[in-house]
Amino acid sequence: MWMNKKLKLIRLNEIIMEQNIAQELLLKTNNVDSTRITGAGKTGQGL
Repeated sequence: MWMNKKLKLIRLNEIIMEQNIAQELLLKTNNVDSTRITGAGKTGQGL
C-alpha cells in the first residue's frame, strides 16, 4: 500500500516536471524576441 502511494507521487512529480519543461519551451519559443520584457525584470530569474 505504502509503496503504491509512493509510486503514484513519483509519477505525479514526473508529470508536473514534464509540464513545466513543456511550458518553459513554449514560453521560450513564443517570447524569443520579447525576452527583455518578460525576462529577469518580472520573475527575478528570467527563463
